[in-house]
Amino acid sequence: MAHRAIKTPSQREGLFSVLSNVDLPFTISWTKGHDRTAAQNRLQWLWAEECARDLGNDDAAGYQAIFKLEIGVPILRAENEEFRHVYDTLIKPASYEEKIKAMRSGMIDVSSRMTKKQMTNYLDRIWAEYTGLGVDLTLPDPEMVWRLKAQGND
Repeated sequence: MAHRAIKTPSQREGLFSVLSNVDLPFTISWTKGHDRTAAQNRLQWLWAEECARDLGNDDAAGYQAIFKLEIGVPILRAENEEFRHVYDTLIKPASYEEKIKAMRSGMIDVSSRMTKKQMTNYLDRIWAEYTGLGVDLTLPDPEMVWRLKAQGND
């Protein structure tokens, strides 16, 4: 399935043009909001590196896979019917180790499918989980510091 963020009026007009040439019948769906930001993506990788440094047990890619499986998948399953169907059909029956391999390989998109709001929730949950385990995670965004303190996660 095609996936594209539409952020400008000209991109919306381009989408209309593409859709006008699609053979009927077809089904379309969309999600309000926009994709995660580049800064959010960099932050999740930084945190994966910090978890690898502080906890050992795995490398940054391994922690990234754990984040996706244990934190990202529940967010997307709750909010995205298509994702839930694909995940539950193809991945859910697998063992934990096989699921981690699927996350590492990129077999199924998790964080790259998230909206900015979902990614914020994802990062907040990573923060709560891993600072609770004693990992010293970097907080580069002053707004994130305020939000976490308001939630009692300081």
